[in-house]
Amino acid sequence: MLSDVMSTEIFDQKKFQPLAIIIPIMMVLSVNRLVGQDQPQLELVFETLNRPVGIAIQPETGHIFVSESGKNRVIRIAGREFANVITEFESVEAGIEFPFRVNPLSLAFLNRNRLAISFGSGTEGKIKLGIYDIPDVGEPAILASDGKFDNLDLESENPHELGCFGIVTTRSGIYTSCAGDESKGWIARLAVQNGEPKFEEFQRFISTVEAAQTLLPYALAVSPDGFIVVGQAGTLSGQRDSLLTFYDEGSGELKARFDTGLHDICALAYGPAAKRLFALDHSHNQPGEAGLFKLVGRENNTKCVSERIANVERPTAMAFDGSGNLFITGLGPQKDPAGGKLFVVRKLDVVKGSDRN
Repeated sequence: MLSDVMSTEIFDQKKFQPLAIIIPIMMVLSVNRLVGQDQPQLELVFETLNRPVGIAIQPETGHIFVSESGKNRVIRIAGREFANVITEFESVEAGIEFPFRVNPLSLAFLNRNRLAISFGSGTEGKIKLGIYDIPDVGEPAILASDGKFDNLDLESENPHELGCFGIVTTRSGIYTSCAGDESKGWIARLAVQNGEPKFEEFQRFISTVEAAQTLLPYALAVSPDGFIVVGQAGTLSGQRDSLLTFYDEGSGELKARFDTGLHDICALAYGPAAKRLFALDHSHNQPGEAGLFKLVGRENNTKCVSERIANVERPTAMAFDGSGNLFITGLGPQKDPAGGKLFVVRKLDVVKGSDRN
């Protein structure tokens, strides 16, 4: 269902195929003011991370989980302290565009105690999802082999380049973006029923290349109205060709398609309060133009404008906590594999009482 606070308009069918509904870029397209954030500040939380490529905030605790891919582990960060949570992931080549080894990749919580993790494919040409029951604070770390897994063969012409750099969860599914498959650009779906993943139902769901006619589905989010939101990075050629696309979770139908003016979208996140949408641009070929952006609707929500909030060196992932603080991982200097950092922009998504939805 579309939100009662948004009017429904129809795009020109000649411009968007299939017929597209203007849906939330949702409250992102609202005009609520940021509270005390005329100039949001990017604060360093943690450094010397080795290729951090995924992040998730644990429900209830607010602890930060990071996939430190260069050390093949998932860590928990609480304050200024960190501890291993899952270790000894198998490393694989990330692909031609990212000449280093990776795993694990993206993280998303199903609930307080269960964590979904996506993987790079290596030479097998199969994408992989793992579900882990994570240990509590103070308990020993578990091994990567301790999870429950499902694999999906995408029959890609470039199997070593496959990687699931985006992952989101809903009540009915776990979705992961399959970058590197230039012919289809799949979003894959693992069904969830009554809170339990149905491992026999991991399948191809949306061919974003066919639907949106562009490459590299990297970033994923779920809109406040339940649409699957995809950031398509495009060609990684230096062009500003990243798209923002919205898909129906039930049918997989493309509902809206927006140019963003960004180079290479690598992460998307909705704020918990004002429901604005934010994007990270990795800007692969122009790293000086990388950063954090707010996506804003213009001209009756028919266009998307990207407003720069902060510069971030080689950003990879981001996640909000329940207080509207946005945590961001970045790879840091290209020649320093252990130069990765964790940043925070505090109170980025809050609204005044009179503006609250």
